[in-house]
Amino acid sequence: RSAAIETLGAATVLAVDKTGTLTENRMRLRRAVAHQGVWDATSAVAPAAPVQALLHAAWLATRDNTPDPMDRALRALPGLTAGDGLRRVHEVPLAEGRPMYSALWQDTKGSKAQAACKGAAEAVLALCRLPENEQREWQQRAAELASQGWRVLGVASAADAVGNDMTAWPFEWLGLLAFEDPLRASVPAAVKLAREAGIAVKMITGDAPQTALAIAREAGIVAAGEPALLGSDIDAMDDAALAAAVRGVPVFARVSPTHKLRLV
Repeated sequence: RSAAIETLGAATVLAVDKTGTLTENRMRLRRAVAHQGVWDATSAVAPAAPVQALLHAAWLATRDNTPDPMDRALRALPGLTAGDGLRRVHEVPLAEGRPMYSALWQDTKGSKAQAACKGAAEAVLALCRLPENEQREWQQRAAELASQGWRVLGVASAADAVGNDMTAWPFEWLGLLAFEDPLRASVPAAVKLAREAGIAVKMITGDAPQTALAIAREAGIVAAGEPALLGSDIDAMDDAALAAAVRGVPVFARVSPTHKLRLV
């Protein structure tokens, strides 16, 4: 319809998501970082016991018949199962303000249940009772992995979980998983073409800022050294301040669906 073409011709800003839009949405596990040991998933070397425990907990914190590409990448790893007699008895799904998934498992004998959780590294870390210096160290490790454009998840488990309140489960931090999701080959040329047509390109994603900025640099959306605006920054802004900020900021990270709507 000509009206649609005229409207498209009047566009000045293109706001895009990252995963599956700029990237191929074909996740594969690249690295697992446990308390003791780092495993490169592309190597032929089998993971050490601490890494295996990390992977097992991450597998327990995946949904059945999941469409999520990171869950599917974990499910594709060989040798990972729930274990004999274990059944999922409760789950706490992702939600706005809760960027993680938890599952509670119990064996058929009715002994104490165990829980597993995976999600945004900083959110999972907050569930665990780590000393402050260790929290900072793991946050730095997560940032280093994300700076390579990888999506990073934190993983924790609780051996004696009671009840359905996940905040009361005694979670212990196990480590980090980093997933690779390649940039679509056509994206840099498409971004360049949009800019030549006078259309600014903005990336709006729920991913960590380091991941978002690495992909945005590869796509040609942002220059080296430019920062991202976070969802927490948006919460602190009134409409006038946000309107001024969006004109000069090309990348928005760790945003919720509500933030996305407000930005657009």
